[in-house]
Amino acid sequence: MGLPERPRSRNGAGLPAVTAEQIVDAAVGLTAESGLGNWTLRQLAARIEASPAVVYHHVGDREAVVCLVLERVVRELAVPPETLPWRKWFERLLADHRVVLRKYPGVAYRLAMHGAPVVDLGVRLLQEAGFDSESVLAYNVLLTTACHYIAMEDTPGGYRESTGLVAASEKQAELFQYAVQRCLDGLECRLNERKA
Repeated sequence: MGLPERPRSRNGAGLPAVTAEQIVDAAVGLTAESGLGNWTLRQLAARIEASPAVVYHHVGDREAVVCLVLERVVRELAVPPETLPWRKWFERLLADHRVVLRKYPGVAYRLAMHGAPVVDLGVRLLQEAGFDSESVLAYNVLLTTACHYIAMEDTPGGYRESTGLVAASEKQAELFQYAVQRCLDGLECRLNERKA
């Protein structure tokens, strides 16, 4: 007499079907807990009580899952009202980026290295302010700078090692604000040059 046959499907085993959305939900959860670069497909599969093959089938390889995690996190970012002047709009946008991206270690680094999402409204506000053909460049400088400083917060001792500052939360926020404000100052100077 042989062993009883294992069910060949999740349904046969009494488990609910897995969806791509459940996989991304689990990956976002793992990212919040341990960081974007610190979980494996095996850990993700274990989280949804499935095999890595199920993840591959529904979403693809780890990079495909990471891209979906990035999309999900980016959807959490609030877009300020377009009635604000360009500088105030970016101050609010970037402050929200810090709040959201700090919840998902590693995401800011990825966005800094591979490009932050372009919000058409942000580019349009820069164009209307007078940056014209430099609007996309200005937008990318602002977002990349903000993401870089947020990513430094994800690195244990990141600020301490790179700036000599105590890595206390208020110092991290202070350095982030300083970097954003000086970047905005520089763009404002450039805008004045263009208008002169």
